[in-house]
Amino acid sequence: MHRREEFVGGGWPPDMEREARRLGKELDVVLDDITGRLFGEVSPTLKRSTRFAIIDIPYAGVRPHISRGEAPPPEIDNLVRAAAIASIRATRDTYTEPTRT
Repeated sequence: MHRREEFVGGGWPPDMEREARRLGKELDVVLDDITGRLFGEVSPTLKRSTRFAIIDIPYAGVRPHISRGEAPPPEIDNLVRAAAIASIRATRDTYTEPTRT
Protein backbone atom coordinates (compact mmCIF):
# COMPACT_ATOMS: atom_id res chain seq x y z
CA MET A 1 0.00 0.00 0.00
CA HIS A 2 1.24 3.45 -0.86
CA ARG A 3 0.46 6.73 0.81
CA ARG A 4 -0.48 9.65 -1.41
CA GLU A 5 2.66 11.51 -0.29
CA GLU A 6 4.85 8.73 -1.69
CA PHE A 7 3.73 9.65 -5.21
CA VAL A 8 5.10 13.19 -4.87
CA GLY A 9 8.80 13.54 -5.62
CA GLY A 10 9.41 9.82 -5.36
CA GLY A 11 10.34 9.08 -8.96
CA TRP A 12 6.78 8.23 -10.00
CA PRO A 13 5.52 9.22 -13.46
CA PRO A 14 4.58 12.92 -13.68
CA ASP A 15 0.88 12.18 -14.25
CA MET A 16 0.73 10.15 -11.02
CA GLU A 17 2.52 12.91 -9.13
CA ARG A 18 0.06 15.53 -10.48
CA GLU A 19 -2.87 13.36 -9.48
CA ALA A 20 -1.44 12.89 -5.97
CA ARG A 21 -1.08 16.66 -5.59
CA ARG A 22 -4.63 17.23 -6.88
CA LEU A 23 -6.03 14.65 -4.47
CA GLY A 24 -4.11 16.24 -1.61
CA LYS A 25 -5.68 19.63 -2.33
CA GLU A 26 -9.12 18.08 -2.67
CA LEU A 27 -8.70 16.22 0.62
CA ASP A 28 -7.72 19.47 2.33
CA VAL A 29 -10.94 21.15 1.13
CA VAL A 30 -13.07 18.19 2.20
CA LEU A 31 -11.41 18.03 5.64
CA ASP A 32 -12.13 21.73 6.15
CA ASP A 33 -15.79 21.14 5.26
CA ILE A 34 -16.20 18.10 7.50
CA THR A 35 -14.33 19.78 10.36
CA GLY A 36 -16.61 22.80 10.15
CA ARG A 37 -19.70 20.59 10.16
CA LEU A 38 -18.47 18.51 13.11
CA PHE A 39 -17.16 21.31 15.30
CA GLY A 40 -18.65 24.55 13.98
CA GLU A 41 -15.23 25.97 13.13
CA VAL A 42 -11.95 24.98 11.51
CA SER A 43 -8.56 25.14 13.20
CA PRO A 44 -5.40 23.07 12.78
CA THR A 45 -6.19 21.18 16.00
CA LEU A 46 -9.77 20.42 14.99
CA LYS A 47 -8.67 19.43 11.51
CA ARG A 48 -6.16 16.94 12.99
CA SER A 49 -8.94 15.51 15.16
CA THR A 50 -11.20 15.15 12.14
CA ARG A 51 -8.47 13.45 10.13
CA PHE A 52 -7.79 11.08 13.02
CA ALA A 53 -11.47 10.14 13.36
CA ILE A 54 -12.34 9.69 9.69
CA ILE A 55 -9.05 8.55 8.15
CA ASP A 56 -6.56 7.27 10.71
CA ILE A 57 -8.95 5.17 12.80
CA PRO A 58 -10.54 3.34 9.84
CA TYR A 59 -7.12 2.83 8.24
CA ALA A 60 -5.76 1.33 11.45
CA GLY A 61 -8.75 -0.99 11.63
CA VAL A 62 -8.37 -2.46 8.15
CA ARG A 63 -4.65 -2.21 7.38
CA PRO A 64 -3.51 -5.43 9.10
CA HIS A 65 -6.15 -7.43 7.24
CA ILE A 66 -5.51 -5.82 3.87
CA SER A 67 -1.76 -6.35 4.17
CA ARG A 68 -2.41 -10.05 4.79
CA GLY A 69 -4.65 -10.16 1.73
CA GLU A 70 -7.81 -10.85 3.68
CA ALA A 71 -11.07 -8.98 4.10
CA PRO A 72 -11.50 -7.23 7.43
CA PRO A 73 -13.93 -9.08 9.70
CA PRO A 74 -17.44 -7.57 9.91
CA GLU A 75 -17.00 -6.48 13.55
CA ILE A 76 -14.34 -3.98 12.46
CA ASP A 77 -17.11 -1.67 11.22
CA ASN A 78 -18.63 -1.31 14.69
CA LEU A 79 -15.23 -0.93 16.33
CA VAL A 80 -14.17 1.79 13.88
CA ARG A 81 -17.51 3.58 14.28
CA ALA A 82 -17.28 3.50 18.09
CA ALA A 83 -13.67 4.70 18.08
CA ALA A 84 -14.40 7.53 15.64
CA ILE A 85 -17.43 8.71 17.64
CA ALA A 86 -15.43 8.57 20.88
CA SER A 87 -12.62 10.55 19.28
CA ILE A 88 -15.00 13.27 18.05
CA ARG A 89 -16.74 13.45 21.43
CA ALA A 90 -13.42 13.71 23.24
CA THR A 91 -12.40 16.59 21.01
CA ARG A 92 -15.72 18.36 21.57
CA ASP A 93 -15.36 17.88 25.35
CA THR A 94 -11.78 19.10 25.60
CA TYR A 95 -11.17 21.59 22.77
CA THR A 96 -10.77 25.19 23.77
CA GLU A 97 -10.54 27.94 21.23
CA PRO A 98 -6.99 29.23 20.93
CA THR A 99 -6.47 32.61 22.54
CA ARG A 100 -5.65 35.37 20.13
CA THR A 101 -2.89 37.76 20.99
